[in-house]
Amino acid sequence: FFKQKTAYEIMPSLVGSEMCIRDSNDIVVKNLYHVIADAHARFDAISRTYEYKISTEKHSFDFPFTFYVKENLNIDMMNKAAKILVVGNPANTDALIGKQHANNASQQWFAMTALDANRAKAQLALKAETDITSVTNMTIWGNHSPTMYPAPYNAKINGTSAAEVINDEKWIENEYLPLVQQRGKAVIDARGASSAASAANAAIDTVKAVENVTPENDSFSAAIASDGSYGVPEGLIFGYPLRTTAPGKVEIIQGLELNEFAKSRIEITTQELEEEKTAVKDLL
Repeated sequence: FFKQKTAYEIMPSLVGSEMCIRDSNDIVVKNLYHVIADAHARFDAISRTYEYKISTEKHSFDFPFTFYVKENLNIDMMNKAAKILVVGNPANTDALIGKQHANNASQQWFAMTALDANRAKAQLALKAETDITSVTNMTIWGNHSPTMYPAPYNAKINGTSAAEVINDEKWIENEYLPLVQQRGKAVIDARGASSAASAANAAIDTVKAVENVTPENDSFSAAIASDGSYGVPEGLIFGYPLRTTAPGKVEIIQGLELNEFAKSRIEITTQELEEEKTAVKDLL
């Protein structure tokens, strides 16, 4: 983007492009701003908005862009009943802001940690030389950020503690944790783009986990509003071990034993979320 009044000075050919864009009836140019040469329209954007349309009437021109439903819809009730899954960073704090402004105390807001959980499961399975489906009860505690704690001690491999199966604390602390925590950045560095496909798959995994009863002796991972469990300040959108007891009814699993190492990691990610909350206090 370039500031419009200096477009002629910066790049004459841009003016022609701008004219073509302005002549298109489905594109609106509000302004042009100068940015660095390697700016990326998607990955460097500071905000974005997605709009999905549902209509009970057929419109020829809106047809490709609208979900058509012939039944009458109670939009107000749909909005109240809808569950919200926030994916983009900072997912936890974005969910906190959204939940605050939704003015719907009964609405469930989630921040996605399933992608991190899938990555953690993959690393544990690889180390244990087993299939990823044998890894269960994986929890990403705290923030969807490099401070997350992908707990290996409560996770299980074929029903046994993953940490016990692997039996290598140095690997867990010095290799496994940093690898999972920095996996997103590593993927972008390796392929020059974000992991859109695996993120989309993780979003589907989360929806399925919320809408289907959790298998016995298992759990799933997502961040929800804390109720004070495990000493986390109430209200923070925090990654917890969860179970679905009935379609759409999610609860935090209580009573898990946490060793001192786990507690210290959870304290670090809790502190980061509190700092993020303070930073956006004007939006809450």
